[in-house]
Amino acid sequence: MSRKWLLFLFCLLILLVLAPLTRADLTLRVRESAITVSFSQRRVDVALALENSLATVVDQRVQLELIDPQNRIRTSLERRESIDRGRPTLHLVLPYDISKLPAEDRRQLLWYRLHYRLTSTQEPFTVAAEGFVSLSEVADFFQVRVAAAQMAHEAMRYQARVQTTHPLTQKPAAGVRIDALLTLETDDGGKGVKLAASGITDSRGYALLFFDLPARFPEFPHNLRPAGGSIKVIVEP
Repeated sequence: MSRKWLLFLFCLLILLVLAPLTRADLTLRVRESAITVSFSQRRVDVALALENSLATVVDQRVQLELIDPQNRIRTSLERRESIDRGRPTLHLVLPYDISKLPAEDRRQLLWYRLHYRLTSTQEPFTVAAEGFVSLSEVADFFQVRVAAAQMAHEAMRYQARVQTTHPLTQKPAAGVRIDALLTLETDDGGKGVKLAASGITDSRGYALLFFDLPARFPEFPHNLRPAGGSIKVIVEP
């Protein structure tokens, strides 16, 4: 066999090997490590990170399901999306009010799974991407601890220290906004002084909140007696 034929066969072999690899790079996929999930009032916000290496914008039917540890679908979403080239992120909202869940169910939220599926909108209806991710890996969950003095008096600067950590890894959660309401009861009817404070956790997961108590409360005339109080804390990622 001549050298020209050998060179031709060698080049042909290279083309046959590279062609499938080139086609494999032209895909639509979900970047699971970049997915984020956060809970707010009556909704679940999902940022679905994608990678579209195809030559054009593609239309896909996007389906999401939130599945509990007993494999029950708690909420779902289905809609059509045009996905740009590159690394776009779809911001999707699932209706779900976790405040109505029993305490036992709320403790299981870490074990919920997010099921995603991307399907073409034209025949043949092919699945471009499908998978499951655990909320313990992608959700903004915080374990909140509050430390404060048991005694308060007029005209003092009352302090509360809030710590936020991941419930599984115990790593500090930085950059979390803390909004707090301090209520000091002053009569048997439950009325009292209400003071608000806010802060953002530092790199160690701590935020220090200050409440400046009024010089005199309740207004005179009143009877001196012990009073109760409470601190309500709301955290947002």
